[in-house]
Amino acid sequence: ILLGNITETLTDSNPADSSIMPRLATSWKQIDALTWQFSLRKGVKFHDGKEFNAEALMFNLKRLFDKRVPFQTRAKFFSDFKLDGKALDAYTVEFKTDRVQPLLPALLATLAICSPNTPPDRVVRNPVGTGPFKFARWDAGQQIVLERFDGYWGKQPQVTKATYVIRKESAVRAAMVAIGEADLAPDIAVQDANRPDMDIAYFNSETTLLHINMVEPPLN
Repeated sequence: ILLGNITETLTDSNPADSSIMPRLATSWKQIDALTWQFSLRKGVKFHDGKEFNAEALMFNLKRLFDKRVPFQTRAKFFSDFKLDGKALDAYTVEFKTDRVQPLLPALLATLAICSPNTPPDRVVRNPVGTGPFKFARWDAGQQIVLERFDGYWGKQPQVTKATYVIRKESAVRAAMVAIGEADLAPDIAVQDANRPDMDIAYFNSETTLLHINMVEPPLN
């Protein structure tokens, strides 16, 4: 619900071939084995009117490593190396790692960028990002409502409002789509997927993770 809709990342992964594409960063280059330089997109505003720039990015980098905030992104992708950043100018940042990290542009596709007005030390219930949709409402356990952000820097989505309704039972989710109460429903169990004209399976809908220790020999 959040990533890609409300919040965005510096880079993005192309679903067609897994290549890394620009998003909030327009380009990047490796300066040396431990140093990367990223150019940021200009003219981007957060939903609260704050400008996206190098200063905003440094806020997010600092918040990522703040242990008071329980980040799954930090634990999964940024826990086994040190990452420091500094602003070279308003739209250029430099990242330094403590060991060679050739996948840094890909890893940054997981870091959601939030407004610098976000409290740096805690999780919030009203996220503010730069994405095509802004947070409108959250009824815990019931629904989350997003509305189109008219100040979005990119292509405007055709959808003006999206309501995510929380329903735990697969059969209920499938029935909601069948009777037109919902447009889409994910994670439909096999026994409830009985409409070939409506059911869509897709590659990699089930994911197997392979964990490789890249800290110890020989893979370090």
